[in-house]
Amino acid sequence: ATDVTVDDVMDTAGLPLLGVIPEDLNVTLAATFGSPLIKYRNRCSAAKACRRIAKRIQGIPEPIALR
Repeated sequence: ATDVTVDDVMDTAGLPLLGVIPEDLNVTLAATFGSPLIKYRNRCSAAKACRRIAKRIQGIPEPIALR
């Protein structure tokens, strides 16, 4: 298996990267219960990443964290 890097993804998509959502069981659980992730588990790593992406979409500078 070949590891795909963030740069590989941006090159393939031809688009800027808004963020990286880490693997998090809470994403699956929130979907199973039909609940928005940020309401289901506000402080989990995936919810934090979603908030950072939302800020970037609004034009608020926010670093891209890979963890």
